[in-house]
Amino acid sequence: MYRGSINERAAVCYQRPAQKGVPPPRGKIHEKGDLSIMDKESIKEAVREAFSEELKAFYIDRETHYKQHEWLGEMINYCDQCKSVVWKTVVTIFVGGAIACMIAGFIFKSGWSK
Repeated sequence: MYRGSINERAAVCYQRPAQKGVPPPRGKIHEKGDLSIMDKESIKEAVREAFSEELKAFYIDRETHYKQHEWLGEMINYCDQCKSVVWKTVVTIFVGGAIACMIAGFIFKSGWSK
């Protein structure tokens, strides 16, 4: 059920003074200058209600949230291990290639190939 955006609801907090015989729209209204301001508790309740309705689509129960964090932790550890293995493999290939090139250069330079 759509009850207005947060901005539309917040606009209710600041309204022109009520006319004689017309009740205020909601909450306790206090006259201050030419604006009427709702009391603090009414504002808190309006904001709390607006946020609860706006954020319902993003609600995740605690157990599911906890399980998701466990899974993310496992994935981070797995990625760190994979990254470590990949880097070790790459470094080993480069070092092995460099050693093989030095040995091949030594063999061809020294004349062992004759």
